[in-house]
Amino acid sequence: MATQVDVIVGTIGRAHGLRGEVTVRLHSDYAEERFAPGSSLSRGAAGGAPLEVLAGRRQGDVLLVAFRGVDDRSTAETLRGVELWAKVEPGETDEDEFHDAALVGLQVRCQGVAVGRVTSVTHNPAQDLLVIATSGRCTETRGVNGDVQLGSHVQGGRFRDLVQGRIASRQV
Repeated sequence: MATQVDVIVGTIGRAHGLRGEVTVRLHSDYAEERFAPGSSLSRGAAGGAPLEVLAGRRQGDVLLVAFRGVDDRSTAETLRGVELWAKVEPGETDEDEFHDAALVGLQVRCQGVAVGRVTSVTHNPAQDLLVIATSGRCTETRGVNGDVQLGSHVQGGRFRDLVQGRIASRQV
């Protein structure tokens, strides 16, 4: 059996109603599987305190989820902004998809020069951003040292060599 990896599957939004349901912003294409009744998700980070899904349903474009032990609006509001993580098999992705855990730590190269490493992935509604700790050695960084955020879309050839353990970008 392959080793499982922790991946972020959603972020809890606002409370919905009076009975403890919350909205969830999805980071997973498998919402029905990840938020099925009885599923266990980690709270806040990989390996965090578990939350058991009691029910999940769609209301328009919004996913509403009820968790065991979250019985009222006040308790639900305390979860706002919490990231939800799940354990998955490494092979559960399409060819052009990558889990956060597979991207963090990769070397980033710009015009053939190593400029830093991916330190985290920030999930935004429009697109995910790779947070890169840079050394400012690439002309596109204009001498910036520290963290740089870079859109993580793979389409259009912006990133290459992900499977070789590095990210090659036209600009950083």
